[in-house]
Amino acid sequence: MKKNYNISVLKDYSRLDEVYKLTHDTFVISGEISPQASGKITTSPHLDTHPDTSILIAEQEGKIIGTITVTIDSGEGLNMEKWFKKELLEYRKTNSSKLGSTWRLATDPSYRGKTRLIIDLISMAFKLSIEAGCEQSLCALMNRHKKTYQRLVDAKILVTKMVAPLDKGVMKELNLLSVHLDTGWGKFKHLQAS
Repeated sequence: MKKNYNISVLKDYSRLDEVYKLTHDTFVISGEISPQASGKITTSPHLDTHPDTSILIAEQEGKIIGTITVTIDSGEGLNMEKWFKKELLEYRKTNSSKLGSTWRLATDPSYRGKTRLIIDLISMAFKLSIEAGCEQSLCALMNRHKKTYQRLVDAKILVTKMVAPLDKGVMKELNLLSVHLDTGWGKFKHLQAS
């Protein structure tokens, strides 16, 4: 099947609002958050224009229809610091490998239930992380997604805790997962080939 979109790294930061709105709409539809008055979700704006962050966008006829973000660990930290600060400090002490995170996966509502775009975005995130020299990638996920990531990329749960991840005051279980990039990438490619 021919793809009708292109995936690239966002260079025009004036389009960040499109990413924030798409993320908001995706999270509302999936039930992860209630609608916000702003119609946007900005979880870690200090990382969005940082040189160690790459925001991937899928565009169709000039419209952003999908996004995923990759951040390489630096002095600015990772997107999940606010929920897992203690765990990340401990992880960094006991692991010398270069660390990254993958976050903010969102697709246009018209692509819900269609996996090709999600697969393409995750593939590009893997490639960017590996090219940056990362061996491990972390992600923070709600319970409803953890089994999918365990199956697709051999993600391991490091810790689960009750936090208010996006809706202030609304407590939910959030999982910190780790993916060994070589193993996870191999499993992901194998599943896509079968």
